[in-house]
Amino acid sequence: KIPLAHAFAITQEVISHDLSLDKQLVFTKPSQELASKQQICWKASWIFSNPSRQIHQTSIVGNQMRKITGRIFAALMFTVIPVSAKTWYVSSSSTSPMNETGSFDAPFRRLDGSLRNFSSAEGDTVLLKSGDKWYNQTIQLSSSGSKLKPLVISSYGSGAQPQIIGLQASEDAALIFIGNSHGTTIIDNIKFSDNPKMGIRLTFLKEPDNGNIVIRNCTFENMESGIGYGYGYYTPKDSSHVKNVQVDHCLFSSLIKGGLLFYPGKTGSTGISVENLNISNSTFDRCGLYSIQLNAVKYGSATNNTITQSGDTSQIGSASIYLASVSDYILDGNRIHNSIREDKNPDGCGIDFETNNRRIIAQNNIINNGHGPAIFMYWSSDAIDDSVHENSDITITRNVFYNNNQNPSIGKSEYNAEILIAGNHQGAQITNNSAYLRYDYSSSKISERLYCLMQNGSCASVPLATMTISGNRQGVLYFDYAAMDISFEPNFYASTYLDLYNAFGYNTNALNSHWNSFGVREGRIASPIFDAEFYYIAHPDLQINIGKNYFALRNHFLNSGINETPGRISSEIFDVSYYKNTYPDIATMSNTDACKHFLTLGILEGRTGSRFFSVKRYVEKYADLQSAFGVDYRSALSHYYRNGKSEGRLAPP
Repeated sequence: KIPLAHAFAITQEVISHDLSLDKQLVFTKPSQELASKQQICWKASWIFSNPSRQIHQTSIVGNQMRKITGRIFAALMFTVIPVSAKTWYVSSSSTSPMNETGSFDAPFRRLDGSLRNFSSAEGDTVLLKSGDKWYNQTIQLSSSGSKLKPLVISSYGSGAQPQIIGLQASEDAALIFIGNSHGTTIIDNIKFSDNPKMGIRLTFLKEPDNGNIVIRNCTFENMESGIGYGYGYYTPKDSSHVKNVQVDHCLFSSLIKGGLLFYPGKTGSTGISVENLNISNSTFDRCGLYSIQLNAVKYGSATNNTITQSGDTSQIGSASIYLASVSDYILDGNRIHNSIREDKNPDGCGIDFETNNRRIIAQNNIINNGHGPAIFMYWSSDAIDDSVHENSDITITRNVFYNNNQNPSIGKSEYNAEILIAGNHQGAQITNNSAYLRYDYSSSKISERLYCLMQNGSCASVPLATMTISGNRQGVLYFDYAAMDISFEPNFYASTYLDLYNAFGYNTNALNSHWNSFGVREGRIASPIFDAEFYYIAHPDLQINIGKNYFALRNHFLNSGINETPGRISSEIFDVSYYKNTYPDIATMSNTDACKHFLTLGILEGRTGSRFFSVKRYVEKYADLQSAFGVDYRSALSHYYRNGKSEGRLAPP
């Protein structure tokens, strides 16, 4: 039971995922004559490129729907909302001479006029015209629809997202206020920008049990913060309790304090909480001190979000995801990079378990290129009741960390660890993660470590008895492009051939010596970029001119083959022409630099290097590899050469 305006929008979205059909959907407006008789009629015409698959026009009348002819659907059913639910239209660009009634033909022009203190009937919908803008106006919602018949604020028409811009500066300014929502409120496809404070603010003042908020496909840009509950401007009452908040497919960009801030404040009452908060498929770009700050949240997840350049070089405590007094929460599949920090503090981390967190799982996240550690486990007085608590039962598993600690903290190089731990965190499980540690060419040493247990100004070498640290993989990442030989990647060479790892570990000089003295001539593969046997088979002219001389084939590839236009395919895993054509961000790179990009970043990101093999698909296709490697695509690629290929495992894109 949802408004028909959105039932068909949802239908279009679902059907758009059927990529086997080439189609175009055309909607007509509701029939006003039928609506006046308390019936609702929507007409949809489906036009296909193949006339034999055309679906005839269909109508929905009341709770009945004529059967759709054709071979596409067996049935399509909706439950129709009674006509007591209303749809209100708002257009700042309207030139209608009619009195503003909120109808399609005579829309409201202002948000702060008829809709300023909007109290909806169950199932009402407010539609803002796409491409329109509203300045210094706001919407206040003091009630909501029911769980089955939500209040909806969305858009209509084609063009850019409708945009709500700016307010006069005030302590509690926001562009949409949501308060005392006992039903369901959906905010969809709206842009909020250039406000001194906040885009959407949850203001639950009166009742102890509020929530059921869905915010999706929205943009928050050039403000202090995007979505907030609490955070200084407003401290909820002790009885306030927010349930079921979902943020999905939103963009947060160029914000000062943060993207999503759920910070009820320290009131001495553990009864204040946000319950079941889910954040998914959203992008956070340059979102100030925190992209996501959660305090006193119970249940929920943050999944498949992309976070770039969170933090602040002028303040302490920065993190991409900050957790305090959070329990029973999952962080899964997030991509976090370029967290930044002030020079003399140990923050600037990807995920900060600040204090008093319980039963948190962080898994399958990729955290890279940060100023500080990938993960920081700490204790502070930022708990909801002002007390100091260490974390407990934190599980950190199957994550990938690389090239962090770019801005070493407080002059202590021993704190340059992917996981930095301060305190005794009972029941912590740090298992099966992969860390690719940065290699310092100037000192010929690895410049960081997997984890550091901070004790008395240094790092303990043995984990505390209350913690489990096991099964973690360490590799080396080489970022000196000038010194890089694309046919030889030491970490890959050692990981692919266990006899070499057992003999040399990740000793770069020893591995390089073996490669040049024996490995090349033996036809070993020292880099996903180059496979001498494949190179020989793929190019008949080389079979004639060079023959099966692996050393000469390697030299031909480095000196000639890679620089040809478009560049010769050099392994089952990598074809430079395919790689550049597939990813626009590297399309203008030289062939050699594209190879180096794939070695240092592309594999880690799960990019596909050729039409024959996708490492991401390789992991996703086989359940045992998902369990073993998670998002560690570098280790998975070594597994393919070491075991998977001989086992007949295939993974084309």
